[in-house]
Amino acid sequence: MPRTILLFCLSLLVSTVFGQMGMPKKEKILHNKGDLKFIQCAVCEEVAKVVHRTISDMRKELAPGKKLKEIDIIEKLEKICKPDEDEGLWITRFDLVERNRQLQLEDQGAYGKCKVECQTVAKACDNVLGEHDTDVAELLYQESAKRSQLSQLLCHDLTDVCNSKPPKLPKKGRPHDEEWIEVDEKELQMQKLMRDMQGAGMPGMSMYGRDELQDQLEGMKEMYGYGDDYGDYGDGADGDDSGEGEAEGDDQAAYDSVKSTVNSAVKGAKDAAAKVSSAFTGSKSDEL
Repeated sequence: MPRTILLFCLSLLVSTVFGQMGMPKKEKILHNKGDLKFIQCAVCEEVAKVVHRTISDMRKELAPGKKLKEIDIIEKLEKICKPDEDEGLWITRFDLVERNRQLQLEDQGAYGKCKVECQTVAKACDNVLGEHDTDVAELLYQESAKRSQLSQLLCHDLTDVCNSKPPKLPKKGRPHDEEWIEVDEKELQMQKLMRDMQGAGMPGMSMYGRDELQDQLEGMKEMYGYGDDYGDYGDGADGDDSGEGEAEGDDQAAYDSVKSTVNSAVKGAKDAAAKVSSAFTGSKSDEL
């Protein structure tokens, strides 16, 4: 079984165990409202470019004589501003860079981790497209629609985000700046597997990266008072037999509970691995 699948199953297992044992869910990252006015027009222009290219690609994939349905366009547009969807992954490519007192979008040429700046770009995208996807779909339903027409509609007519120049940054700059971090190919594959599993009817699971998995495991150790060897958690002195029977009973009950939870999670992870492995095998057979 490919190592990527094993890593995915480990992530799924940890997510399942943490969920059943009351561990905190993956922290939600919020956007920076103060940056929106500086990037809103640039993001709108980028959205117009991405949307036009996406719908053009959809048409190319149609069978001869088939016509793209407006509802299919709307469903695609609903995912464009979501960086955790395939259609919105483009958002993670951009870093916000200060240059000549302007806050600019800079394409890094690869996909990155979606942190605060990424979520800010996603929010700016949703500001212009979120409430206007139907109007945009009506334009794009026409095969002759040009990108310049889409840009005019989205950034000037439906919204006014590009009707004036963006404001300049304060002379002292922004009080914060975030490092853009590239995501390696293996983690991208894991994220895609998780999205595919969620789309196949397994919602509510969180995708953890390697660093996040380590943080969660450390938190688990602290919550349950485990030492480094996961064995030294008693407070009693050697030779103190007071309440020993009750303590042993409590320990056994706790052990049985944890064992049951882990066994259930392992079974779920094995089932998921089998499904994903089968999907990979089927995909390779189709290619041959």
